[in-house]
Amino acid sequence: SSALDNAEARKSLIEEWLEAYIAQLGNSSFSVHEFMMTAQARLAELYPDVDSKFGESDYEHIKAWVFKALAIGTLKQVFNDADNCIELKAVLV
Repeated sequence: SSALDNAEARKSLIEEWLEAYIAQLGNSSFSVHEFMMTAQARLAELYPDVDSKFGESDYEHIKAWVFKALAIGTLKQVFNDADNCIELKAVLV
């Protein structure tokens, strides 16, 4: 049995990793896709015998975390004129 088997423990682990990932971004944009790829690779390293693929509930949890981070000011939306898109950036303190 691992932390991945327990939904709450898995959510907690993902949140810890999201916070660490955001802290390391500097001025780079936050990408849910890049975070998920990085986190899945890490899960595969830590738990090689467990199917560590992120499912719908993991994605929904990450999405909810991002909206919460925007609401509390950990992340901010920045317009990228060159690419004509909105990017998410860490709020540097």
